[in-house]
Amino acid sequence: MNHIKPANGFPLVDRKDLANARRVVVKVGTSAFVDRQGLASERVRTLVDDIVSLVWRGIDVIVVSSGAIPFGMEALRLKERPRDLNTLQAIAAVGQSLLMKGYEEGFGAHNINVAQVLLTADDVTDRRRYVNVRNTVLTLFNLGVVPVVNENDTIAVDEIRYGDNDKLSAHVAVAVEADLLILLSGSDGLLGPGRDGARVPVVEEVTPVVERQARRHPKAKLASKVKASRIATHAGIPVVMLHHSTERACEMVVDGEDLGTLFKPQKPLEGRFTWLLFSSRPKGVLRVDAGAKSALTSRQCSLLPSGVIEVEGTFRKGDTVSLAGPDGEEFARGIVNYTSRDAAKIAGLQTDEIAGVLGKESYKELVNSHNLVVL
Repeated sequence: MNHIKPANGFPLVDRKDLANARRVVVKVGTSAFVDRQGLASERVRTLVDDIVSLVWRGIDVIVVSSGAIPFGMEALRLKERPRDLNTLQAIAAVGQSLLMKGYEEGFGAHNINVAQVLLTADDVTDRRRYVNVRNTVLTLFNLGVVPVVNENDTIAVDEIRYGDNDKLSAHVAVAVEADLLILLSGSDGLLGPGRDGARVPVVEEVTPVVERQARRHPKAKLASKVKASRIATHAGIPVVMLHHSTERACEMVVDGEDLGTLFKPQKPLEGRFTWLLFSSRPKGVLRVDAGAKSALTSRQCSLLPSGVIEVEGTFRKGDTVSLAGPDGEEFARGIVNYTSRDAAKIAGLQTDEIAGVLGKESYKELVNSHNLVVL
């Protein structure tokens, strides 16, 4: 439980250590492609030139890019962004190919091939598909190709409503074990208290206080970026958030310049525990008594049927479930060894009683300690 390993890329001490990054995820927000007049498609070439400077250094780069909707609006000659999701998804379908055309032409000018990778939330919440995403991206690196990732806006409702690819970029960074995540946004970084808060140069750890601070500046849309930073940093990946208009932004970050906000990495969990904590989607809840909760949070132990007081939801063996205390608050997640039907039958029983109820004893534990992570 909570198996800690050395930092997957390098132990960050200072900004200068970012020069050691060998695999970088660059997230580009929609604001990078628009101005007061609308779409500013020429900015793609400037952005690409900056990213290419990293490729020339021998760095593997993944681009996670928003922008399909403004490209689609330009093609359809729409002056105002529609509000209904069906229309937004249709516009994104039109704009996605145009956005990719911009990347293809930009990287093509440097004789670099790109590949479009469209993902949905299910691709990161399903463990097998999550691993497949990783394998595909790593193969593209071996072929000398720059992957351009976007959430599949035409079918993924949540991205258009909430994420703007911030969370997706963090999941991609974790999946490929990146050394650095760069968030190019419409803000100079995390802003301090007050309406005109100054840039915060360094965040040692993304805490609830930091998350509340981000919500104080809703126009800057910092909350989703701070949440993404929490995911990445807890996987041992440093994050730098800075304004997309910063000249040579990516190159300057890797050179260790004091730009934007640096979110320092924490001691990372193993990959599957990071996935359990931030990417998995629980299919049900196992509510446990106070003694079981205390044991699970203080010692590396498994969840036995005797500690379970209630089973909620419908799940299969191998699904992710939430573990909640007597008050109903989630405190851990794990991969369950039994279906919800069988779990309900053996809840509260001692281990030696399982076979008498189910006719066999498949596992002594409902959730093994090796498949459990405390939040």
